[in-house]
Amino acid sequence: MRGRLGRLTVVVAALLASTFAAACDTKPPPPVLTVNVADEEPDAGGQVPGDANPGDGVCEITVGAGDCSLRAAIDEANASSDPTNPTRIEVEPGTPGLPPAGLFAGIEVTGAMRIVYLGPQPPDILTEGVVFGGPVHIAPGAQLAIEGMTIRALDNQSTSSPGFLVDGSLLLVRSTVRSETSFPLVHVDAGGQAVVANSYVAGFSAEAVQNEGLVVLDHVTAISYLAPSILSTAPGARSILRSTAILAPGVGRVPPGLAPACAGEPVESLGYNAAWDGTCQGLTSIGDVPDLPGQVPPVDTIPLGTAGCGAPGDVDRLGTPRPVDSDGDGVAACDIGADEVPAPA
Repeated sequence: MRGRLGRLTVVVAALLASTFAAACDTKPPPPVLTVNVADEEPDAGGQVPGDANPGDGVCEITVGAGDCSLRAAIDEANASSDPTNPTRIEVEPGTPGLPPAGLFAGIEVTGAMRIVYLGPQPPDILTEGVVFGGPVHIAPGAQLAIEGMTIRALDNQSTSSPGFLVDGSLLLVRSTVRSETSFPLVHVDAGGQAVVANSYVAGFSAEAVQNEGLVVLDHVTAISYLAPSILSTAPGARSILRSTAILAPGVGRVPPGLAPACAGEPVESLGYNAAWDGTCQGLTSIGDVPDLPGQVPPVDTIPLGTAGCGAPGDVDRLGTPRPVDSDGDGVAACDIGADEVPAPA
């Protein structure tokens, strides 16, 4: 068991270190595009205005106006990004009208980019959160990283696709992503990979994560409502979990059993994971709670220095440094899932 955990730890460490590692490299600094206006509503054909001249290094909807929307920034990054030094797209707190004032009609990511919200924590989902009514497709070889964002996927009668359709690489860090559709929130195709860290992901009437490729969940809280399962893993796919909670929604909102935690192939555990109903085969490592009583993970479960707890830069979804003495016993340790429970007053 120790040898297996060691090999899995190496796999996860390599993925977390190498996925979009160039996006953190400041020599040379990556191109930076700053979002300063909201996306417009889709027209009658479902199209939203994008970048005026993709590939010229300038993000603007109107030539000479400097009006850079998120869609325009993605258009520019698709055309001009370098996969070894992904374009950085910055979203300032309070960017006017970041949807719901404007809805995406679907996005095709073909380049390499990192979208970063510059606020101290993910924006409010109803006022500054990004809303899209069509799929975000990450093409083979493409790279999309999202950090500190709040995203809602809404049903669109003209589409029948997951919120994120991953054929390339997706990285979600310190983000809140929620589906309000009848399709999976994140679907990873064979050959695709998704790394989700310190994030909250919620499906609705389909899986939060549907995996046919490679998925790593590290300090994630995942739920679904009226779904066949919260996490499904197809034959030949790999779902690797560390410090992750797979939970049913709050008591009284959905009858028990409507959203099993896992379906399909067993998950691969690096320890300190919790599932609410015992359906996640493979949760047999140190600190795992495969059949969680009460739907709330125990606090202060992960000792300092274990499973990355307290490592440099270790923060939760809201930017709170780990560990926190959540149970007030005088010994700080890390919690399972996306958020650290505050220390008692």
